[in-house]
Amino acid sequence: MKILRPEVFARHASHLGEGPCWHPRRRSLWWVDITGARIMEAPAEGGAVRELRLSQMPGAIVVTRRGDFLGALREGFFRIDPDSGVETPVALAPEHDP
Repeated sequence: MKILRPEVFARHASHLGEGPCWHPRRRSLWWVDITGARIMEAPAEGGAVRELRLSQMPGAIVVTRRGDFLGALREGFFRIDPDSGVETPVALAPEHDP
C-alpha cells in the first residue's frame, strides 16, 4: 500500500483561512479568509497567491457552472467575479443588522 505524505500547496498567511475550493477551469485552489474579508487563489502550477478583497466577511464560496462563485457573505448570498472581485447580490438576509 502506498503511503501518501501531505505537502504544503501554497504558503500564504490568512487571518482565518477556511473552505478550500477547486476551480476546474482556472486550475486553481481558492479559499476564504473570513476575518480578513478576502478570497485567495493559488494556481496549480505554483506561483504567487492572488488576493481579492471583499466588502464583507465571507463564510464560504463555491464555483458555479458559469465559472464565477456563489459566496455566502455576511449580508447574504452574492455572485463573485473571480477576475475583478465584483459582488452581485443574489439573496440578502432579511432584517440583517450588519
